[in-house]
Amino acid sequence: MNQLPLILLLVGLSTVLAKPKDPKDRVIPEYLHAPLKDLHDECVEESKVDPKLLEKCLDREVPDIREVKCYIDCLLRKSMVYDDKGSVDFRRVRYVVPNDVYYILDHLQKECGHINEPDGCETAYKSAKCFFDAHEATLEFCHLLIFDYKFE
Repeated sequence: MNQLPLILLLVGLSTVLAKPKDPKDRVIPEYLHAPLKDLHDECVEESKVDPKLLEKCLDREVPDIREVKCYIDCLLRKSMVYDDKGSVDFRRVRYVVPNDVYYILDHLQKECGHINEPDGCETAYKSAKCFFDAHEATLEFCHLLIFDYKFE
């Protein structure tokens, strides 16, 4: 199974979580631009979501709209963070992320890893809402998804 989307998403997340919180200081390295944009575009196309709806995450809001839910599901699925039962399991990515980022993922796992719905889009949606409630750094993931960063 191709782990490139997982590695790209996690390296991107690691990059933004390690940067200052000031938006003008957010930088995504050049080598991640195209692959992250491709993953985003692929999930936008698959889910048919209006990209403007994704910007609501800047207000820590996850719209209760099927296309948004399925966009999140696409990202998680293609990043291979679902376990065999369909729950988000960040322990699967432990070897890819640095310790200073993994502690955030570990916290999210403890708070939100129990979420499992029969529908993957619902699992993704409820997990994303839980992530926002569980840790403020989740907002950085939102910035990454809507490409609210400077490029090197």
